[in-house]
Amino acid sequence: MNQDIRLSIAFNNHRKRRRLARLLGFGAEVYLIDLWLKVAVDRPSGHLEGWDEEDIADACGWMEDPKKLVAALVETQWLEKDTEGEYSIHDWCEHQPWACSAEDRADKARFSKLAQVNRAKYDELKENGVNAISKEEYRKVLEPSRVMGTLLGDRQPAASDSPAVASVSPAPAPTPSPTPSPSPNVKQKPLPPAGGAGEEPSQQAKAKSEFSGRPTKAYHPTFETFWAEYPARRGRKGNKRKAFDAWWKSMRHKRNNPDQIIADIIRLRDTYGEFPPDAVTWINGQRWEDEVHPCPPPKPAMRQTGRLQGSELLAHNTRVAAEFLGAPC
Repeated sequence: MNQDIRLSIAFNNHRKRRRLARLLGFGAEVYLIDLWLKVAVDRPSGHLEGWDEEDIADACGWMEDPKKLVAALVETQWLEKDTEGEYSIHDWCEHQPWACSAEDRADKARFSKLAQVNRAKYDELKENGVNAISKEEYRKVLEPSRVMGTLLGDRQPAASDSPAVASVSPAPAPTPSPTPSPSPNVKQKPLPPAGGAGEEPSQQAKAKSEFSGRPTKAYHPTFETFWAEYPARRGRKGNKRKAFDAWWKSMRHKRNNPDQIIADIIRLRDTYGEFPPDAVTWINGQRWEDEVHPCPPPKPAMRQTGRLQGSELLAHNTRVAAEFLGAPC
């Protein structure tokens, strides 16, 4: 089935369009376009076989006298009427070649499908030069196989057809022994649940994670605790919603423990100083697994020597070197 039609740019200022507007009024080209769209679906060849004036008016969406509409379309040569009284679109296949060949494409596709359904018939037609098949012919080709399948499906095997049926009458079934009644002093074991071999219902089904599905609009209590403990950078912590989405994703896919993550941010936040990482980057990078390395002690600053000279300068340098090396002066 066609999905679209071609509309030439020349249609905008075409003389036949202006003439149709004079006969039917302003906006009459809309009825013509509606007719083209209907024809592309129901009559892709362009021949309006079996259509009368009322059918054409319905296709156009025309609500007044159908004869007035059809007469205007014929007068402006948008429609043609043959000697038998059948209507057709003027030069339809010339202006709409793709829509006009829709039936041919469908016949060729149907013939290709025949190769999967009935390969023998497909090869036979292919040898005779056939490369397309209509819907009616396709049904006729499949009809014998369908009838045969129906007959085979409805036929039930008779008892005499099977050689395995014995003429000897079956032996009577033995009488079952009476089941002893349970003793009132013996405790009966409860039957296992219907789902498995004696397992508890809680063991048969895993508990559904509270972080399943998409993130909720309201922030989770564990995230609120994490966000309160996360250090701010220059008074700002970043985008809270994006951080919550990253938190939810980490909880859902990696099954992390939120309480452990909160404990880790409390452990690590003092090591970040004034420039902690962004919360989204921290969560996506699983930075709670970082190890704390103690910072080396700062180097002692060299004191200003001023204008020391001689022995005073030597004693001062010795004292500074001893402080730096940690040796007693």
